[in-house]
Amino acid sequence: PKYSYKPTRLKCNYNIYVNSYLKPFKYKANLYTNIQFGSIACLLRHKRESYRIYSYSFKPYLYTHKDCKQSALGNKFLRRYNLLGHIKRAY
Repeated sequence: PKYSYKPTRLKCNYNIYVNSYLKPFKYKANLYTNIQFGSIACLLRHKRESYRIYSYSFKPYLYTHKDCKQSALGNKFLRRYNLLGHIKRAY
């Protein structure tokens, strides 16, 4: 079979590649969901952004444009570059 990756001699790069496919880091939010991640960093980012765990200051980026669905009450951007990307794409 054809592979889309280049061979590497560094074990750390190999481990990153394997973990991105095996996704060994699991997080069970409740009985019905079993979310898997490729690294601890991805798992912690998910917890921080989705459930506000490990977050000491939560400052979402709000967007107030009267004709935009994202400016509705309760909608927000957790990352600044997501807000800037939305503005660039939508307007």
